[in-house]
Formats: sequence, structure tokens, C-alpha cells
Amino acid sequence: MSDKIAQWLEEHDLGKYIDVFTENAIDMEVLPNLSDDDLRELGLLLGHRRKFQLAVQSLRDQVKAGTEVASSYSAEKVLSSTEEAERRQLTVMFCDLADSTNLSYLLDPEDLREL
Repeated sequence: MSDKIAQWLEEHDLGKYIDVFTENAIDMEVLPNLSDDDLRELGLLLGHRRKFQLAVQSLRDQVKAGTEVASSYSAEKVLSSTEEAERRQLTVMFCDLADSTNLSYLLDPEDLREL
């Protein structure tokens, strides 16, 4: 068992599960990929599962930010379980009729729509 996972569990008040993680060969590479069902199977209580999920998300955020705290963990391993970012092109068009605000006071809504 890696000392890193034991240390990480202790830092997040989950030290009582060190033996469970050791018995199931869970290390820092596997840690970010554990689902809620996996954690339930390992015997983590609901509150501890939520605490674990928040801690993993925090670890991912730290790795993305490149902080020293997370530098001891493999960035590729931690980020591998997150969805890949993708760039999407978006086109937005806005059309405005000159003096449309004034026209809305003068015209019936149906007539303004038609205009």
C-alpha cells in the first residue's frame, strides 16, 4: 500500500478505511475512478462517501491548477477519470429593429411581431 493513499485518507478524516483500501489494492491511480457503488461495496458510510467524493474533486482541481499539494500525485492518473474538455464553436447573432422599444409602445404586439 502506498504511503500516499494512507496519507491522503488521513488528511481527509478517512483514515479508518486505510486497511480496507489496502485489502482491495486501491492506490492513487485507482482512487479517482471509484464510483459511489464501489465505495458502498468497500463499506464506506454515506457521509464518508460524500466526503471522499469532495476530496477527490478537490484533488482534481488542485492537479488542474498545478498546486504543490497535488504535485506528489500523478496528474495524468487523477485527471484521467474526468471528462475530456472539448472546444465547441458557438455562433450568436443578435438582431435589433431601430427604435423597437418606442414601436412596442405604439403598435399592437402582433403587428410589432410582424414588423
